[in-house]
Amino acid sequence: IDPASDYELLADSPAIDAGDNNICPTTDIDGYLRPYDGDDPGDGFADCDIGAMEYLPEPQRAATLFAGAALLGLLYRRRIRD
Repeated sequence: IDPASDYELLADSPAIDAGDNNICPTTDIDGYLRPYDGDDPGDGFADCDIGAMEYLPEPQRAATLFAGAALLGLLYRRRIRD
């Protein structure tokens, strides 16, 4: 069970892009950067979501996880070589 999933916003949540960017933390509970333009379709403005998690459409969340894992792999390999 992923405890963070208890905080995920649904795609049609009114909390998406409804927060105040002036008080928005730079990352959400999972470490994703905030704010993210989560409107569907995106309106071109990245506004913070209300709540612990920034809404990312599933393809974006998966791509971000993949990129993060790849970066960690590169850093780990570099550390081993050094």
